[in-house]
Parts: sequence; structure tokens; C-alpha cells
Amino acid sequence: MNDEIVEVTKHMLATPADWPIWPVLPLKRYTTPGAFPEMGYVVGDPVWPLNVYTGNIFRISPDDPIVGEYASVQHLLDAGWVID
Repeated sequence: MNDEIVEVTKHMLATPADWPIWPVLPLKRYTTPGAFPEMGYVVGDPVWPLNVYTGNIFRISPDDPIVGEYASVQHLLDAGWVID
């Protein structure tokens, strides 16, 4: 993960007003090198612990599964998530 994307991810999570499609912030992570990334999103102003969901960001459902709960931005980054 390069330093620039880490810094942009930290900035975006700290500044929901900058989210391009607030209240949703799309995320991605690569679990297998060279494969298509796993897609996720967060909803609303970040509240810690932060839940990352999977699903269609244009049709969010309360049934979308939570794929992770993170206590801090660093934990989210350590799990491989960055903004998309």
C-alpha cells in the first residue's frame, strides 16, 4: 500500500464533507495479488468502531453484511482497506 493512498484514506475518513457521494465512502482491499479487489463501504460520519459493509453502494440495504469492525483508522488500514 503506498503512502499517498494511506494519507488520502486517513484524510477522507477524518473529513466526511469531502466524500464524493456522502454519506457513503467506497473502500477496497486486495486480498489476493493481481485479483479483483474486495469492495466495501462505510456509511455516515465515522464513528469508532467503524463498520465496513459489502453491497451495492447505490442500493444500500440494512441487510448488507458487515465484513469488518475497526477500532481506528490504523486498524482499518492494517486490514488492507483504502478508499476507492
